[in-house]
Amino acid sequence: MARIKQPPPGKLIVSIIYSSMDALSDALDALEKKFGKIQFETLEVECEQSPLYAEEMGDKLSRRFFSFEKISPAIT
Repeated sequence: MARIKQPPPGKLIVSIIYSSMDALSDALDALEKKFGKIQFETLEVECEQSPLYAEEMGDKLSRRFFSFEKISPAIT
């Protein structure tokens, strides 16, 4: 039988969907305070699931992925 155990610490990788650069900047500021400076980020890509989020977030959504410097304990 398997045993439940805590996974090892790792890097946080997030996908952020946004419609304004101000919202993206605010989110990144909050994440950097907790997980350290941005280590890597992708180029902006059009969010292909935008019809799913259009009512709440508007049209023409973009997505970027980010990783952060700090090694963090598992988020459970």
